[in-house]
Amino acid sequence: MGNGGQIFLSPGQSGAGLSRPGLSHYTRGSVRGGSYIPQAPLRDSGPLFYAAKESGYQHRRGGGRHNSCAAWSDSSQVSSPDREGTFTIVDSGHGDSLSVSTVEVPLTPRSHNPAALLPMHLYQLPQPLRVAFTASRTANFAPGNLDQPIVFDQLHSNLGEMYDAHIGRFTCPVNGTYVFIFHILKLAVSIPLYVNLMCNEEVMVSAYANDGAPDHETASNHAILPLFQGDHVWLRLHRGAIYGSTWKYSTFSGFLLYQD
Repeated sequence: MGNGGQIFLSPGQSGAGLSRPGLSHYTRGSVRGGSYIPQAPLRDSGPLFYAAKESGYQHRRGGGRHNSCAAWSDSSQVSSPDREGTFTIVDSGHGDSLSVSTVEVPLTPRSHNPAALLPMHLYQLPQPLRVAFTASRTANFAPGNLDQPIVFDQLHSNLGEMYDAHIGRFTCPVNGTYVFIFHILKLAVSIPLYVNLMCNEEVMVSAYANDGAPDHETASNHAILPLFQGDHVWLRLHRGAIYGSTWKYSTFSGFLLYQD
């Protein structure tokens, strides 16, 4: 009973006791001269207060995240979180407090931040070394002596600038595996054609062309070689004569396959 002589009763219940939770609504009335005057029922019309005579306990319906909140007297207690993400309110069970149903309030851990972004460092990958060349011979070459270097006078590509067109040699810029291809057209003479692919002063592979008649023939070969920085690769004319033309029949090519 408050100072204004009002009490709060549940439907169909006398003024001898206070209502229990779980009911859908409560009726409100007043006592005047020993008679009870009911008023219209209230349903979720705002906060409702229930005063216990001696317990110092108040319970309010309405407001809050789950439309319920409570304040306890000394005889009530609040449990600690019993599992992550929930918080439980428990009645003490003493007779001087009202019964309070158990509710669960979700808790968000302080460390949880879905919008947080982790720092990311970007590193530029080194560009692969590009080494490749193709050269051709545009004039006949008939030295008359054995074991002469073949100089290809026209460059079509020279990535890395490692082929020297003046001396006809390719210099390896790095350790790695290289690919070399050559095609040499024999001058129309009866002398056979011998061509060697050289690494420094060592023969790697060779090509031969001769059918016994004074006619054009092609000697060609290729090689995949593991080489070291500073190695020199070149073609050597062991014997014979080379046909040169602006149609570029005789060519020499090479490129770095991968670096060690």
